[in-house]
Amino acid sequence: MFLKQGWHLLRAIIMNFFNEGCPMMASGLAYISLLAIVPLMTVTLSILAVFPAFKGIGDQIQKFIFDNFVTSSAQTIHQYLHAFMSQATKLSLPGTLSLLITAVLMIFAIEYNFNKIWHIQKHRNAIQAFLMYWAVLTLAPILIGVGFFITSTTLHIVINKTITSIFPYLFTFLALTLLYTLVPNCKVKIRYAMPGAIIATILFELAKHGFAFYITNFPTYTLIYGALAAIPIFLVWLYLSWLIVLFGASVSHTLQQ
Repeated sequence: MFLKQGWHLLRAIIMNFFNEGCPMMASGLAYISLLAIVPLMTVTLSILAVFPAFKGIGDQIQKFIFDNFVTSSAQTIHQYLHAFMSQATKLSLPGTLSLLITAVLMIFAIEYNFNKIWHIQKHRNAIQAFLMYWAVLTLAPILIGVGFFITSTTLHIVINKTITSIFPYLFTFLALTLLYTLVPNCKVKIRYAMPGAIIATILFELAKHGFAFYITNFPTYTLIYGALAAIPIFLVWLYLSWLIVLFGASVSHTLQQ
């Protein structure tokens, strides 16, 4: 009976994943992410720079993200992104506003696609949307900075190795749980969001190692694109990452139903 119920649940999750067009959603989100990653990281670093206690935290965050959440084959893109962000800090006011708009469009695209998965037709009103976007763009960097500040000071001496090994998985799990709980314009109970976040976290780690193994042993992109291979590799990695995030969302939605 348990196996039968598990099979029906898995079948429902997969059907929901494909019926809602999640592979197509992932391709759109990957493209938008490629455009928005520099604005988002620039906004994050700019906010952290306001607080003297967070001096140097921005570099730690960048290193942490690329060491733990980006497959090793795509990490060469880090040099390009760092150069882009250095140029972004020199922009005029209109250029800065365009960066903010790009970052907001990224969040709007995530909300729009999550609402489609949860079959929500009604979107947030302007005030609600503004508050959520403002919270993501301002409070999230501060919370991340606090987390890194604590990790690099008080807990650094005591449990540095434990934190280093567990924190990436815990961070992924908590971020996905909040994403599945708060982004859809409906009430999503945390007990339904957590299983989707757990599955997505596991799949994310498997995909990171599997993708790195494939690129290392079957260097198709390197042979075709040469020195520019980092860009298509990074874009494919973004696509796989969004596929996993949306699959976790399908898990949470199916469990809630």
